[in-house]
Amino acid sequence: MSESAYTETHRELVSHVRYGYWFNASCEKAYGRLDLLLNVLQLVGGSIAVVSILKTSETLTALMAGILAFAAAVALLVQPSVKAERHRQAKCAFLDLEGRAWHVATDALEQQLARARQDAPIGIDLLAVPAFNATMRAIGQEDAQKPETIWQRALAAVA
Repeated sequence: MSESAYTETHRELVSHVRYGYWFNASCEKAYGRLDLLLNVLQLVGGSIAVVSILKTSETLTALMAGILAFAAAVALLVQPSVKAERHRQAKCAFLDLEGRAWHVATDALEQQLARARQDAPIGIDLLAVPAFNATMRAIGQEDAQKPETIWQRALAAVA
């Protein structure tokens, strides 16, 4: 069956599936990069702390200890690598659903979309509008994009 034979509701559902892909892809990248940043901070901070202990610089040692403690606390509380993996799995589920979307009935697509949303982790709110805009660009509706705040643009650039 061709895409034009489906109702607007079916097209809207497919757009929601595509949005789910873009949102989870953005969150996966953002959490992955946060994880990398925290690991680099801990690696560099630990190395500097060792060097500063050897050179007996109490100020540098205290500063690096604080940075290490902060990075470790954020890593433990946020668990960015775990969240990145969960968003990767959700992204793949939405991508799989998109591949089947035009071959299933509207009711079945609606149920499968609801299941994919239910299984997806809670993401980063600041990435919602950039993900919407990415979806609009992907389906050729650039004029439907929403304005982004400076914080949304900054986080989207990181992601």
